[in-house]
Amino acid sequence: MDVFDKFFKKYSYKFPKGYPDMKNEQDVLLLESILETLVGEAFSVFPTTEDEILNEKIKEIFRIIKKYPKLSINDPIVLDPNSKNIVKISRSLQRDPKFIEYLNNKLDIKLDPISGAKWNGINISWGEGSRGGRGIKSKGLGFEGELISDLELLNDEGISEENKDDFKYSDLIIEMSKELGLKQGNFKVIPEGSKNQSRPLKFEDGGPVVAFSAGSAAATLTDITIDKGGTKYYLSAKFGNTLHSSTQE
Repeated sequence: MDVFDKFFKKYSYKFPKGYPDMKNEQDVLLLESILETLVGEAFSVFPTTEDEILNEKIKEIFRIIKKYPKLSINDPIVLDPNSKNIVKISRSLQRDPKFIEYLNNKLDIKLDPISGAKWNGINISWGEGSRGGRGIKSKGLGFEGELISDLELLNDEGISEENKDDFKYSDLIIEMSKELGLKQGNFKVIPEGSKNQSRPLKFEDGGPVVAFSAGSAAATLTDITIDKGGTKYYLSAKFGNTLHSSTQE
């Protein structure tokens, strides 16, 4: 088994298709996060002033970016403290063709909207590092664990005004308890994220399709399963506004 087979066997469950779709922005961000973690990169420095940057050439890039008329974020670049000649520009600017044209003119380079460019020994690429919970400080797995803890607390004690401060995500738990009818002692919490359930490709008359080892997409992709009296709710836990659930009778 080569390194790619091992990688996809271990991480395929994280991608809706069983593999990263390079045309899907969320898949690309997730793949970048996994790779950064594996190789030990730590793009965790988000300068908001020049004084926070040591490399004079990166300071110049920062000054130019900060002068972009339509700049909407205060920390447009991210740095790895262990890699002095690499700078990543926020993906929010990657999607702005006027920004790319602006930076090309200011630096006299041809900044590729996918792969970036090199300028005076500085590698310029795109990425968010640990911004928003991605990268080496990823909140994804942490959120999954915290949500499991909150659900277990709901099952043990219920939730009320008296104890809601004991929950990490009290508003979310209140919403879920109402929507799914979850009360103290009436459900079980089953962690599933570490199972890495496979989604092999099958070939049918119409072409290749993804097969789901657990019998359905929801049961295979689930990070957390809630079993309420035989009715199962499958949760795919993503930090942010992408928490999804589906029901199987």
